[in-house]
Amino acid sequence: MRKIVIIGGGFSGIAAARTLKKRLVGMKRLEITLVSERSHFVASPNLTNIATGDEKIAQITTHLSKLVSAPIKIEIDRVSSIHPLEKSISLESGAQLDYDFAIQATGTQLDWRGLEPNSHVIGCKKASDFLDVQERVIASLTRANEMLEKGESAIEALCTFVVIGAGPTGITLAAKLTVALKNRYLSEYSSELRKHVSVILVDADDRVLTEFPDLSPIAGMELERLGVDLRLKLKVENFNEKGLLFDNGETLDSENLFWCGGVQRISFLDEKRDRVCDASLRHLDYRELYIVGDAVDEQPITMNAHCAVAQGRLAASNIIADLSGRKASRWSNKGWPMIIDLGETKIAINSRGDVLQGRSARIYAKASRAKLLKEWMGSYSTWKFLMDEMLKKTSSTFFLEE
Repeated sequence: MRKIVIIGGGFSGIAAARTLKKRLVGMKRLEITLVSERSHFVASPNLTNIATGDEKIAQITTHLSKLVSAPIKIEIDRVSSIHPLEKSISLESGAQLDYDFAIQATGTQLDWRGLEPNSHVIGCKKASDFLDVQERVIASLTRANEMLEKGESAIEALCTFVVIGAGPTGITLAAKLTVALKNRYLSEYSSELRKHVSVILVDADDRVLTEFPDLSPIAGMELERLGVDLRLKLKVENFNEKGLLFDNGETLDSENLFWCGGVQRISFLDEKRDRVCDASLRHLDYRELYIVGDAVDEQPITMNAHCAVAQGRLAASNIIADLSGRKASRWSNKGWPMIIDLGETKIAINSRGDVLQGRSARIYAKASRAKLLKEWMGSYSTWKFLMDEMLKKTSSTFFLEE
């Protein structure tokens, strides 16, 4: 019995599982297991919509069994370690999974950069984190409004919402939160409260979106147009009882701190290498282990859903090639689309490297999602996506069922 284990139920892991199932249908003496710590798939590009109330968690999640079905087994558990010499995986439940081939598609986790978060800070990574952001915003506004009604004026810390980190998640959250405050949340409170509310975006670099130099100036101008207060070249030194302390001695008082300041890959191997896999996405030392998606160390590109799907499919295809005695395919680091949603507008880079904004970016975003679904889910789901877009039934487009 040949055994294949996929670790991770995100874009890469699901793409790998679906590719294996499609191309190994009918193959005897083969067992495929998908291990995920969650029982559901989360459309991570839509997570900021949870924070602003534009979507509910149920709209951007679906059960793994609706995406990956028999004969693939789904194991809901957390991996504690991988033993590549023994070709086995230890789970936190105490179970042990042996494998002939494994795909690590475990994504990333928050990187606090050595800081100790306190009760004012919410780390923005999981769906529940962004729901906490929404609840914090509403609670802070309600409390501040009540204080105003009682004649109390010391409400600035409650009305100041600080997003730390000006990468894709940080600028999206700051932009959408600003729009949601103006168009939705503040309409339920007094006009006096609106004068005190601000959204501040903090980053240690001198510009936003530093990994996308072509998009950076456009994003910066759009954020300022929306009213986001950009505080750049400020490195957070510490969180304190009042808010933030920066390395230059400046402070910022706020009870609403949303950390988007970095992530790090999840690794289960002891050794540290500059690059853990070759062009076929195989581990350099352990040839039965494939590393894909955000789990790749020193990723030469910024990972997004399109790239994650492509890597998951490639790893699965190379396992199939190995089982069939064929040569493995190489990873092609071609251009990948990047779409940034700034609330009232979108900006994008297409696969050719062209910068798009406004209407052209919105059209490209829809076409890009349709292409992702076609590659990931199949033609029926693509059709359903297009129909949903046309009929405006839903804004969630990443998890449609077969």
